[in-house]
Amino acid sequence: MTDSYKNNKSNYRIVMVVEKDDELRSAARKALQNSGYGVLTARNGEEALSLMDQIRVDAVISDVQLSKISGLDLARQIRENYSDTFVVLATGNTGFSSPTEAISNGAGAFLYKPVNYDELKSLLSYHFSKLVAADSEQTINTFQG
Repeated sequence: MTDSYKNNKSNYRIVMVVEKDDELRSAARKALQNSGYGVLTARNGEEALSLMDQIRVDAVISDVQLSKISGLDLARQIRENYSDTFVVLATGNTGFSSPTEAISNGAGAFLYKPVNYDELKSLLSYHFSKLVAADSEQTINTFQG
């Protein structure tokens, strides 16, 4: 992909699903595509970061428990290197220590599995609508300034 695509700030949103389980990854991809998102998928954190080096990703939905790089470490690296990317962490482990830990590591939201796709789509829609509102306000301020 070209840098102009990578840096494109159009309203078309690219969401990446990072999930080790093939069936869950496929189900999430289909649900998000049916909502009009462009969807990339990765099996682990390393694969996700490699894709993010090539393509602008607006949001990442990641399992907490991944091989190689944990979801928490992935969220931290995304916050450090791709600060405009919204991260949602999810886990099926009800014994997970704390959603607060996920947020402090860079996640913008935390969900328990099985993920309710209507809730996820609402969360993404809300996040992206805040971005559009902020961009509009910045444009107005620039125009008036």
